[in-house]
Amino acid sequence: MKTPFILFVLGLSISPAVFGQTSSAGLRTPWEEISNEDGIRVFRREMEGSPFKGLKGIGVVDAPIAKVSAVLDDTTRRMEWVANSRDCRTLKRINDYERIEYNHAAVPWPFQDRDFVFHASVAVNPEAKEIRILMKSVEDPLMPKRSGIVRGLIHQSNYLLREVDGGKRTLISVEVEADPAGEIPSWLVNTFQKGWARQMISGIREQVAKPGITEMAMVRDALDGKIQAPRIHFADYDSKDAFLGFADQLIVSSSGIQRDVQQ
Repeated sequence: MKTPFILFVLGLSISPAVFGQTSSAGLRTPWEEISNEDGIRVFRREMEGSPFKGLKGIGVVDAPIAKVSAVLDDTTRRMEWVANSRDCRTLKRINDYERIEYNHAAVPWPFQDRDFVFHASVAVNPEAKEIRILMKSVEDPLMPKRSGIVRGLIHQSNYLLREVDGGKRTLISVEVEADPAGEIPSWLVNTFQKGWARQMISGIREQVAKPGITEMAMVRDALDGKIQAPRIHFADYDSKDAFLGFADQLIVSSSGIQRDVQQ
């Protein structure tokens, strides 16, 4: 199953921030579970001051974390599991842990296509066997704005991967905050985004099982402490609670995820 890119784009339409969203009283709006299918739990919540709803997806992939990382890292094969993607490429590699990416999404009429230029960085927590991928929009002369395409803005998008079952499987959690820009009705965004997180995780599950997907040795070495890599810092998130909300408040068993993640 390919993840429809329209869901990818609309799923990014979660604004303001999903991470660390607070009310005027300083309290976060509780998550509401809206689906639990195929071992993937999806949650949403009202976002104060925004017509859009926040979204969180949590699931387990039957593959080691270094193999799941390979799927997320390979822009050349991303169009295999993200449908309606017209272009996915790495514009510039800054170092082994940072790069600038470009994504172009084909959006159905009557809306214009969207594209995103963003900085992607990777950090690890060897003690907890975790990897964090953080993405934020940037401007880059290698890809100026293009006529007929609306340039979207990723305020912050995060994947958190954690080894489970002795490293045989990977817990993956996804939260995003972004603005697709232009004119897209909030009711349409909220309708389509319901299935976004589940289809993203399902797409990763199917892609990781394909031939030719191999583990990233660098990821394995970084988690084992054999090489130095950027470490996860809570300052990279809006709050420690937002970080812990992904995995530290979950219990993972062979039957799947068992935890009420209401916060």
